[in-house]
Formats: sequence, structure tokens, C-alpha cells
Amino acid sequence: MYFKELYNGKINTQQIADIVINEIEMQLQLYIDDNMQDAPNFEDLENILHQVKDANFFPIQLELHTTAADLYKNNIIENIEDAAFRNHFYN
Repeated sequence: MYFKELYNGKINTQQIADIVINEIEMQLQLYIDDNMQDAPNFEDLENILHQVKDANFFPIQLELHTTAADLYKNNIIENIEDAAFRNHFYN
């Protein structure tokens, strides 16, 4: 997995897309659990999720406006990177 490409919105394979989808769905569930479905970040996450799920070919190049790009980089990809780091060194 190439995190530099992920941070730039490029998803190269279905396997990586599935990881991104899972992380986004977990984030969305947190918003739902906190009854925050009306929050702008919820809508941004849904938009990102639809872009990934609706892609018909790889690589996917996400088109994200500033807020969605920040949310994607700082929440979704950082969480995936942190999990990969922990799995690499602690498993």
C-alpha cells in the first residue's frame, strides 16, 4: 500500500478500496451513533464513499473539495496508516 498516493486521493486496487470503504463506513457509524447525520463531515464522508464504491476501474482518482480532502487525509487515511503501522510492528 502506497500511502503517499492514498493521501493524494489515488486508490490503486479493489483491495485498497475495500479498506478505505470499511474505514469510511466505520466513521459514518460513529456519526450515526452520536446522532450527527446532519453534520457537514457526514455528507463529505458519504460523498467520498460513493466515489469509491461507484468506481468502475482502477486506479481511482478521488475529486475532493478542501474540507472533504482534509477529512479524507486526516481521518480516513491516517487511521488506515496507523492501523497498518500497528499491525506491522505489533503482530
